Amino acid sequence: MKTFLRTTVVGGVFVAVLALLAPTAYAALPTLKSGDYLQRRFLENQPPGTGRMWVKNSSGQIIGSYELWAEVGSTPRTMRMLTLCVHDELANGRGVVLRVMVKYGSNSSKDLGYFKDRADCYSGVQVTTPSDIWALDADHGEAWAGIPYQYTGNYDRFGLWTPNTGLWPSFD
Repeated sequence: MKTFLRTTVVGGVFVAVLALLAPTAYAALPTLKSGDYLQRRFLENQPPGTGRMWVKNSSGQIIGSYELWAEVGSTPRTMRMLTLCVHDELANGRGVVLRVMVKYGSNSSKDLGYFKDRADCYSGVQVTTPSDIWALDADHGEAWAGIPYQYTGNYDRFGLWTPNTGLWPSFD
């Protein structure tokens, strides 16, 4: 019985130490550098930004689209959203809403705001965080029946481009 208890205690201590030392999302993704901007890799003569990205509802149906241009400011703690255009593809009485957040620290978020589909684009939004930014999230949402924002369960995450993942659009 003593051997079992000793083994259990030692195993518990090992798991606790491992949990403390395990990498967080922040440690797993490198931070963005000053001057990095969101772009589409491998597309020559294309403007920076995401290009057209689809917004999906909770069923996976395409309900809208967006185009986003963003860059890291003079410090890795500042993000500027240069332009964001949100489009409603269905025009079914429900509005398409995008919630844009920057990710920083171990897994904290700072909200840039909610952006609803409209004829003109949003521009000039900036945010400063307490520690270095490592990603930008665009959460898909809908507005309907007096509800200004309902998250659909879909989002896009834009982090630093790394050749081994090849994910794009990305910051570079």
